[in-house]
Amino acid sequence: MTLGDVKIFVSLWTIYVWGVMWTLLVVLGPFVGGGGFFFWVLFVTIFLSCFFAFGYGTMIAHELSHVYACRRFGGRVDEDKGIILWPFGALAFLHLDGLTLSQELAVTLAGPISHAPMLALWWLLSLVALDDVSFLCRYLAFLNFALLVWHFLPCYPMDGSRVLACVLLLTRRVRVETAAWVVVVTSYACSIAYIYLSLTGHFSITLYFALQNLDWVFGVFCLVATSHVLFLLRNGRVRDHPTFSRYEIVYDAYHAFDDVSRPEVFL
Repeated sequence: MTLGDVKIFVSLWTIYVWGVMWTLLVVLGPFVGGGGFFFWVLFVTIFLSCFFAFGYGTMIAHELSHVYACRRFGGRVDEDKGIILWPFGALAFLHLDGLTLSQELAVTLAGPISHAPMLALWWLLSLVALDDVSFLCRYLAFLNFALLVWHFLPCYPMDGSRVLACVLLLTRRVRVETAAWVVVVTSYACSIAYIYLSLTGHFSITLYFALQNLDWVFGVFCLVATSHVLFLLRNGRVRDHPTFSRYEIVYDAYHAFDDVSRPEVFL
């Protein structure tokens, strides 16, 4: 699918995960009670279809905000990868060559901040819509509030971890290696806390969107992604990582290379 000149792809993992989710929810149908199985299947199908339409529509708007902010400063979206939808959201693959660190920070913030006007829009619509439509609008307002907060979590590879790295480097007192270590330690701590709160039932975002608490799965994914950064750090290869490859590991390392094409960054 192409939106404007930006290509949008759906990963096979997205189809697999949500296909399995639909199957598991349908299997719960016999426990609904006499005669309710057909309506349970219909409900699950409609619910997940609405989630794909509105949920992924919201996530695409988030990624397009990254894309347009990137282009505003002279960067570009990867022509082949574009935006990819995956089970926990979407990823935009961007080339930030030539952008300063402050501009990269603005590009990073553009995604999470895009949820604020969408939250306001759905909340205002909920005040004037009919009861059933008003419920959907309130749900979408809550979705955008949750995503606004969620994306600022400093769990790598969430936008919050890149914001943390950019803010540290903008102080001009922190080396890239040190910033990477801070991101790794913070991400480990927040990811473990995220998993703990999810498994103990004290916190869940995905429960409201997928009818299942999948936050612990996302937390594990963050731990795996963070471990990759840690591996590169311990082997002196942090510049090979897309998040940190654009900065020289010296104290005056606050501008992107503008003469060499670097690996795309996903946001």
